[in-house]
Amino acid sequence: MKDPATAHRRRGAPFTFDAKAMLDLVERIRAVPAQDVLCAGFDHAVGDPVPDEHMIPAHAQVVVFEGLYLHTAATTAQVDNDDPDLAAYDNHDRVWAAIAAHMNERWWTDVSITTATTRLARRHVATGLANDLDAGLRRVEVNDGRNAEWILAHRNASDVDVVVSNI
Repeated sequence: MKDPATAHRRRGAPFTFDAKAMLDLVERIRAVPAQDVLCAGFDHAVGDPVPDEHMIPAHAQVVVFEGLYLHTAATTAQVDNDDPDLAAYDNHDRVWAAIAAHMNERWWTDVSITTATTRLARRHVATGLANDLDAGLRRVEVNDGRNAEWILAHRNASDVDVVVSNI
């Protein structure tokens, strides 16, 4: 990371992910002939990926990737001058677009900002990232909310195959 302090403060922002490693993972999974592939795991309570925690067997017919940045589209990749933390990392947009191009289907879970904010604040408390709900809400405002705004501004809704609502 160019700036570890910013990366830690903005954990979850696009530039805090190793997008190139994700692209490599997706390409290894899609490779022919298929091979077993090790991949990292993640637990919000721990906060950092655990290398080689999971194995995707060569015979797997369906692999589900969870992540909002999978909805980034090449047509929306641009420098984000409204968020100086993100502006220096615009090349990540193009890597996420390359990853998204490998997805057979993309599902979008449509949740109100209010519901998402409450859920995130509660998760921050449950995982020890915040001492109470107010601190969790502040963390959402300072970081997660900015990430959500970025995703909503940069996603390509026309590439969504399934929209899940009311959850």
